[in-house]
Order: sequence, then C-alpha cells, then structure tokens
Amino acid sequence: MKYQLLGLAVTIGALVGAVGEATCRTNAIDGVSDEAEKPSVDYGRLDPSCADVNEAYIKTHSTYTYSVSLQKLEANGTLKPFIVSMVSGNLGFERYVFSKKWKRFDASLWTVKDRDSPKFTDCWHRGDVVLDGVRAKYISTKWHQFPFIANMEIWISTEHGRLLRTVRHYDKPLEFSSASILEVYDYDPESANPPPADVIQ
Repeated sequence: MKYQLLGLAVTIGALVGAVGEATCRTNAIDGVSDEAEKPSVDYGRLDPSCADVNEAYIKTHSTYTYSVSLQKLEANGTLKPFIVSMVSGNLGFERYVFSKKWKRFDASLWTVKDRDSPKFTDCWHRGDVVLDGVRAKYISTKWHQFPFIANMEIWISTEHGRLLRTVRHYDKPLEFSSASILEVYDYDPESANPPPADVIQ
C-alpha cells in the first residue's frame, strides 16, 4: 500500500497498526483493568495544541501489553526493520532484528517531557483517515528528545485513543542512520510474550 507522508510516498506493505506513559496499565491479556494511581502530569507546562497527542502517548504507555516495530524509512520509499520492542507490565525487552539477544529495559520510565520542556509541540490535526481499516486522527507535531528533534506524524485510533503509528523525520543530528523512522504499534498480547531467559542480556 502506498501512503503519502508529508510528500514522501512509502510502501507500508502488510504492516498492522495497533496501539498505546506508565503507572496506570490495562491488562490486555485478560481485559481486566490493572490500574494504579495515574501519573501526575503538569499539563500546564505542556503545549495545549498537543492535548490529543499527550493523552494518546499516556494511554499507549499505560497499556499492559504491547509491542513496537521500529523500521528505517529510506528516501526511496523502502522500509528496513531495525528494532523490535515489547512490553509486559513494567518489563520491557528490545533487540535489533539482526541479533538474537534481547536487552531488558524498565518500561515504567517514560515521560511527556523533554527535560523541562514538552516532548511534543506545535501539533496540527490534519484530518481523520482510515488506516488499515481503522479510523484514526492524523496529527503532525514537533518531537523533542534531547539532543534529537524531529518533525513527527502520528496516527491515533479514534476508538481507543492510543497510538497506531508514528513517523519521525529528523533534523540533524540523526538518532539513526536513516533520517525517517516508522514505528508500528501492536496490542495483540501474543506479540509481546517475554523472550526465553537464555536470550536476554
């Protein structure tokens, strides 16, 4: 499938989007709410134009089980899988696609801030779209994660309000070897089964 990303036509192929900052998590395995006290977010210090994006980011990272496929988006429109990550509760695991080893990370460490400034600024709702059969809000924004800055495109499910996909178009310096990065979110619990202990670093 061809999709126009701010003037860059890319082949998305058969990627399936699904969706989801943490202290309150929903147990996607059995559908039972596993809510703790929600994180205290100082919305007064965030960009008010990005309310929908911040809310989607929080809902996404509050989801108990999900996985993310990070892919390099080349200038010629090809996609190159690069990093796979998955979250189960506060445990996260990630690996490069060329490696068999998984690295553990703390999935509870996330924030809608970049140091003392908002992570997302200058949000613009570009319209509602249908993405792989799912109705979504299509929003552009500026993404900040020191020392990196990127123009970002975000698709948010209108049904559950979590992230479906994001594309980051980096200014220099680049975080990866490609200037554009696609992330696809999958909330099927089967996509986030923890790896065997012998392949975890």
